[in-house]
Amino acid sequence: MLAPIGNMQVARAQVRAGGIQPAVAAQPFVAAQSTPPVQVQQQVDPASQQGVYDMSRLVGNLDHLSKLFGMGIKGPGAMRFWGGGPIRRFVASLLTGVPKENLRQYAQMADLMRVPGTKADYARIMHAVGITNPVQLAQYGGNDLGATIQRGVLFATMTAKSIELAVNESKSFELPTMDELARISTAARGVTIGVQQD
Repeated sequence: MLAPIGNMQVARAQVRAGGIQPAVAAQPFVAAQSTPPVQVQQQVDPASQQGVYDMSRLVGNLDHLSKLFGMGIKGPGAMRFWGGGPIRRFVASLLTGVPKENLRQYAQMADLMRVPGTKADYARIMHAVGITNPVQLAQYGGNDLGATIQRGVLFATMTAKSIELAVNESKSFELPTMDELARISTAARGVTIGVQQD
């Protein structure tokens, strides 16, 4: 009888009345048509990739970012949900160890991203200069002279803050152009505040 052992089939010793007869010969084992292993390509959702990128731009603290990712908060929508209300912030803070105040700030930046045209970098810089919700951003909308001057001051302040953030964090931040800032601030009209205060 032949028994498979590793890559070889080895003849078993035959037990007979007269004693044990040695195995005759080792023959190479040939497996029945083996197929190459199927390679599974992991499908990566482009939206989730964008969400992870956006979170990496909103959250400057890498320790906080890894803790949020560990909890499954991998995009602005999830950040807005978990940081949007005091009870959810409390739970997220317990689960991640990220302070509630930081969670509220990250959620406010994610909330600013609901305004059409607002990128993560824009939201981060706006928040750094004191714009914490879409209603405040909407105050800079309009085509009259007063709104244009206010937008110019906001643009200059955002430029200075982006340089400060870039120096502190050793990475560059994208700024909106004056025209983009006008479109974004006008688009913010009608967008409500999505993050509650404590």
